[in-house]
Amino acid sequence: MNGFIVLAAHRSGNTLLLNSLGSHPQVQCHKKVFTLNIVIKRLLILDRSNSPFYKFRIASLKRRLDYIFRKKQLINDFMTELCTPPDGVKAVGVRVIYAQANKHPEILEWAIENDVSIIHLVRENSLKTLVSSATAQKRGLSHSTSRVEPVTIHLSPFKLKLQLSRLTSQIEKYRTLLKDKRHLVISYESLVANREAEMRRMLEFLDIDQFVPMTTDLVKLNPDTLEDIIENYDQVKQALGGTAFEKFLD
Repeated sequence: MNGFIVLAAHRSGNTLLLNSLGSHPQVQCHKKVFTLNIVIKRLLILDRSNSPFYKFRIASLKRRLDYIFRKKQLINDFMTELCTPPDGVKAVGVRVIYAQANKHPEILEWAIENDVSIIHLVRENSLKTLVSSATAQKRGLSHSTSRVEPVTIHLSPFKLKLQLSRLTSQIEKYRTLLKDKRHLVISYESLVANREAEMRRMLEFLDIDQFVPMTTDLVKLNPDTLEDIIENYDQVKQALGGTAFEKFLD
């Protein structure tokens, strides 16, 4: 088995990374494996009924009981089956978003205990991660293969500081968890600026010798300048000034 996990925050470039890696003929990537429904924010989060993991865990009475009493073994069996490469494929990857890793910590336990490769994708500018999430929600569109009309958003400065604190804490939590484990940190910013070099690093990490130009048909949805997106940019700038989050401003 040559499986790997791509661990990342929501809206941090993981689709770009997985599409690019998945364009390699020897790599297969699974994106929507542990998708969740947030019923009550941070209180009630359920597996979506159309997700591969949900379908796996309800497929028999034994698995339903395993999910309650032997969840670690159930996820072990699921991940081992999912990450076993078919003929012609050398590496099989699974996307795991922080919220999914929080709900099912057994996923990373399986990876660490089995010395499975973990690519930790980090968008260094957490403010842009939150802006990306807000613009995607306003558009009703997360990704596109063609140009879209620009949108602007209004951010609550108080709420924004709480969100930034929560997101940066999550990033540090997983940096600490993966310390001294088999993993590779990839910066979203570096991936965008130096895609070929970062792809070579990832292929080498996955023990894939053959390099082919890897592509994606996704286009960038938002401009780089936050002032062009945030309607109340001056308020946000004032609220973040003098805090640890000031570095995320343009």
